[in-house]
Amino acid sequence: MSASALANVYTDLRNSLRRDVLVSFDASGLRIVDELGVIVAFWPYEGLSLVEEAAQGASPFRLAHKQHHQQFLTCQDPLILERLRTVPIFSGEADGIDRGTLYRFTALLFTGLLCYLLTVRAAEFLAAPLAQILPVSWEQHFSGEMADRIALDHPVCGAATGASALLKVTEALVPVVGLPFPLNIQVIDDDRVQAFSLAGGQVILSKGMLASMATPEEFIAVVAHELAHTADRHPLAGMLRSLGIGFFLRAYLEDVVSLRIASPGLSQRLARMTYTAEEEAKAYKLSAFYLRKLGVSATHSRALQVRLSENDMGGASFVRAHALTSSTALAASPGAGPAESSNILAPEGWSSLQNICSQVILPQDRQS
Repeated sequence: MSASALANVYTDLRNSLRRDVLVSFDASGLRIVDELGVIVAFWPYEGLSLVEEAAQGASPFRLAHKQHHQQFLTCQDPLILERLRTVPIFSGEADGIDRGTLYRFTALLFTGLLCYLLTVRAAEFLAAPLAQILPVSWEQHFSGEMADRIALDHPVCGAATGASALLKVTEALVPVVGLPFPLNIQVIDDDRVQAFSLAGGQVILSKGMLASMATPEEFIAVVAHELAHTADRHPLAGMLRSLGIGFFLRAYLEDVVSLRIASPGLSQRLARMTYTAEEEAKAYKLSAFYLRKLGVSATHSRALQVRLSENDMGGASFVRAHALTSSTALAASPGAGPAESSNILAPEGWSSLQNICSQVILPQDRQS
């Protein structure tokens, strides 16, 4: 059994795990261990697949396994790939997603505050300040449960090569945005043109939205805009306004999972959720800053909106929710720059991302 140097990265999108690992070969598969020698995962050769390979033998390259959903192994050592090529088994794709643990509030004083807010029905006025004081850990778990509920209406798209391209976009955005929680971007199997963010670092785009995009820069621009909302906790404020403080109070007093059964059509309600003009202006300004750091022009977002409006591509509700008023256009203008292409996704990566819905993750497979 031989081992690689500790220059490989194991990523598990189900629980936002990312760590440096050693990779060793034994008779039946790859053994993945951390720096202490603790086994992180074991991948049999059967079902192992190469989902992304650098050109001309350069590093890194990325592996996945059909039995280990939403998990990737990014390898820096080309000797690993050479060794794997001697194994006559390369097949399967990675999919699936897992669910986090339940968080509850325990402070009696905070419970009383929520009850008071529900009594006076002041969500419209207090949503924004209340969103700023809610615990980040609770927000993150609640968003995961909401994402699971949406997946019951529309399965998550999970073709391995597309998920790998999506991971590359995520990895480019994480150091730029600096969220206090892990970032999780998903594409759902829904033909309607929509994109929205959930409190806690969840960004959801539909298959219809992805199909309407002409370039990877448009995809990055839309995600950056939704992340700008997330960074300032606008989704949580919007959910408080749209779903009501009573919904969140029930989430505290009851099991959040039970709310998933009692909230059909949640994705439609969230997609229709709108922000205030001030929130939109802040999001355009902040997303322009993100894009400038990534070398992507903020004009790509505007180009997509114009095309959706002019071509009647079914994105009317998205355009209305993200309308560029004079104030938001002014906020987006600083440092917009020319509409140049970025190097975040190569053409083959963009093609893989566009085909991410060639395989979907059914609700019963999300627990695998």
